[in-house]
Amino acid sequence: MLDEISERNQQIAQKYLEGRSAPSIARDHGLSLSSVRVILREQGVTASKRSPRPDIVEAEKKPISIKHKKIGERLIYYRSMTKGQGRAEASRKLGWSTQKIAMTESGKHDLTLTDLEDLASYMGLNNITELLQSV
Repeated sequence: MLDEISERNQQIAQKYLEGRSAPSIARDHGLSLSSVRVILREQGVTASKRSPRPDIVEAEKKPISIKHKKIGERLIYYRSMTKGQGRAEASRKLGWSTQKIAMTESGKHDLTLTDLEDLASYMGLNNITELLQSV
């Protein structure tokens, strides 16, 4: 058991030294951020402030797909023009966070079937097919 933990801790340190962020490593290993920082210190790794890698930042700017972008645009139009709602009010109606609304509107949220059902209902559509017809 101790050998497994030691090996995991070495892998964590190696990933960090290769450029991975501590929060990313924490998510991958199911650990808290503070646990990862303790492990890095124990492994003799000095944590540093990092700028995000340009390739990751650029990828995060782009919508997942054209369809995601069009669904987002349709949500923006319906929410703001038809309903006259801000994100906060729409998030209450949908049962979503405002961040999820913003990510969906920008095409960066990977929508589930339930999300599509929620959107169709919010927009007064009979089903998902009607929502997807225009995208």
